[in-house]
Amino acid sequence: MATLARFAVSHRRLVVALWVLVLALALGLARGVGSSYYNSVTLPHTEAQRAADLLARRFPAQAGDTDQIVFHSRSGRVTDPAVRARVGRMLVAVSRLPHVTGVLSPYSRTGAAQIAPGASIGFATSASTSAATRFRRALRSA
Repeated sequence: MATLARFAVSHRRLVVALWVLVLALALGLARGVGSSYYNSVTLPHTEAQRAADLLARRFPAQAGDTDQIVFHSRSGRVTDPAVRARVGRMLVAVSRLPHVTGVLSPYSRTGAAQIAPGASIGFATSASTSAATRFRRALRSA
């Protein structure tokens, strides 16, 4: 260790240049590899997988994913009439998308807990069919 320390001190510029080169190579490698990931879990021959397969076969509308749509009001509250109208129009548009089976609005009685204390942030939950899940997975792998 002492020999390495003496070398680093006596060749400071070379050591710094080598570290810069290593950093540049690491960043280039990270950019080349990319950040895409595949998030799919299957557990063959388990009760959970059999239940998921049965749900997909018999009740495909409930076999998809749920997504959260988060919204924030920079001025005022998400419960203000203007913000509520704008978010409401967006939620209606989401509910009309293909493969969306339902949207739980934070303005409904059952969704009231989806508005944060202070009412500057809220979220809606949308449910989609398994076809939408397969579509999103196909997009990720493309």
